[in-house]
Amino acid sequence: MSVMESIRRSTDSTAMRLIFGAIVLVFIFWGIGGEGGTGVVVAEVGTVMITDSELNRAVRIAGRGESLDDKGVKELSGRVLESLIVEELLRQEARDLGLEVSDEEVAREMLRQPGFQDKDGKFSEAQMESALRSSGIKRGQFEEQSRDELLRRKLQNIVVSGVVVSDQEVETMIAQQLTGMSAKWVLLSDAALMGSVPVSAEELQRKLADEEKLVREQYDRELNSRWTREKKARVAKISLRRDLAEGGLSDVELRQKADAILAEAKAGADFAALARKYSEDLSAVNGGQLGAMSEVQLGPVAGPAVTLAGANSLTPVLEVAGAFEIFQVMEVTEAEVTAWELARDTIAREQLQQEKLAAHADSAAARVLEGWKASGAPPAELLAELRVEAVSSGPFPPSQPRLPGAGSSEALNLALSKMTAPGLLPTIYQATNGRLIVEVTEIDKPDPESLKMFAEMGRAQLERERQEEAVDRWLKDLRNRHRVVQHYKP
Repeated sequence: MSVMESIRRSTDSTAMRLIFGAIVLVFIFWGIGGEGGTGVVVAEVGTVMITDSELNRAVRIAGRGESLDDKGVKELSGRVLESLIVEELLRQEARDLGLEVSDEEVAREMLRQPGFQDKDGKFSEAQMESALRSSGIKRGQFEEQSRDELLRRKLQNIVVSGVVVSDQEVETMIAQQLTGMSAKWVLLSDAALMGSVPVSAEELQRKLADEEKLVREQYDRELNSRWTREKKARVAKISLRRDLAEGGLSDVELRQKADAILAEAKAGADFAALARKYSEDLSAVNGGQLGAMSEVQLGPVAGPAVTLAGANSLTPVLEVAGAFEIFQVMEVTEAEVTAWELARDTIAREQLQQEKLAAHADSAAARVLEGWKASGAPPAELLAELRVEAVSSGPFPPSQPRLPGAGSSEALNLALSKMTAPGLLPTIYQATNGRLIVEVTEIDKPDPESLKMFAEMGRAQLERERQEEAVDRWLKDLRNRHRVVQHYKP
């Protein structure tokens, strides 16, 4: 992740938005007429009650201009109610701390409002009155909103005042983000290793003797999906579509044309040639060939007709949705069921392989790691035996390794972030998709000039992250110190 990306992400945190941004939404609700509600209490903050009237009013304002379904309204209601609760917590906390905002501070804030300034950037009484009229807010209401906003800022300053970031912390963070790392790695996934799990004849016999019932249960579960081959017919077709009828032929005329084509085919004309000449299906270029298809695949009309016709025959003209069709049946493969006696060894072997897979994978990974250490390179013969390959990737930031297909591993991410020089990591890491052995092949560290160039942005990012952590802790503490009861939960 680049420094700029990190900065953008850190400023988008839920806690920071809640206290330093989203609360502004609540301030603009004050002074605006109520809309609906019965006065039912939806939340309590200390002795202050938040009613459904307040919530409905706030939700309607927040959702203005949006088209929301029931789920969207519930989600918005939840967010707005949380804002109302936090805003009341802030108000009570400010009161407990004895914080106040003077009239002079409010006046200075209004002078700084861009919407109240003329084209020269100077405060204009006329411009302010015009802006307030356009917003439908009276001057007194706006002054109160400004007072609450300033109070909120004072709280903000108190919360984050203790956040300190050292030069060393900034340099370390920037160095990690600007460092480029490349790696060579091997993923030993369960799927790749399953076939290489050894099973002896003795183990197989013992499995069938001791656990034949379990093996049989799997066979029964898989009978239709795995051990039964459907009856299929190798077919070709000619299709005359109603929506493409040449010259606007009626259904009767189109049917007569199909009957004539069928007569030609029965008389010995080459079906593939007829399909190329007449068929309006995409298969026409291949002489109408569709390959081997089951009755279900052919559909409710063509399927039974093809089965009834049998091999080396033609179906009658069939009327299906939007077309008249003729099928040539070249070959029929009857359904076949693999008997239990033929399937049981395969199933028993697979069950044994599954049972032994974890230990086999651990052993295989250990052998790969030891071979890699001994030769200084991925052990090619062993990897070929295991049917896996070494893969190279990068450059990437150490804290966010890009190992395509390997999944994630927090332990590996941490280890890579601490690497100061290329080399083979001495540990096997369990990732989402299997076991990983990783060698860092290159580390491209930033030069002093780059560190200096990004120092200011890096400091801002780190300060925001620390402020976010401070706000999270503070909000949790606020809830613990004040009684908060939420009766309405969308």
